[in-house]
Amino acid sequence: MAKDADDNYYYDEGTIAEQFEDWDVYQDSDGNVGFYDGSGEIRLHNLGFVLGGARDDPTDAELGEDEGMLYVSAGNDTGATGDLLYAYNDGSSVTVVIVGDLA
Repeated sequence: MAKDADDNYYYDEGTIAEQFEDWDVYQDSDGNVGFYDGSGEIRLHNLGFVLGGARDDPTDAELGEDEGMLYVSAGNDTGATGDLLYAYNDGSSVTVVIVGDLA
């Protein structure tokens, strides 16, 4: 971690910086901030998040122990395409449940 002239810390390499190398940050016409990686987007609004870009269920290599995530199903694993899913890694396996069943 590095420190700028104003004593603010920032990631200059590894972890967060590497994960965001492929993401563009934008602001839409309504003033909402979002992130886009070419295949999906995350938009930040005042009262919630808009998730775009469906994906397969995460593996334990992607989701660390005691980590959880919300995502949109690509329909290849758990749930139908477009379903909202929650995955949690309890340390031995990743459990996936359907939060919003759109089928």
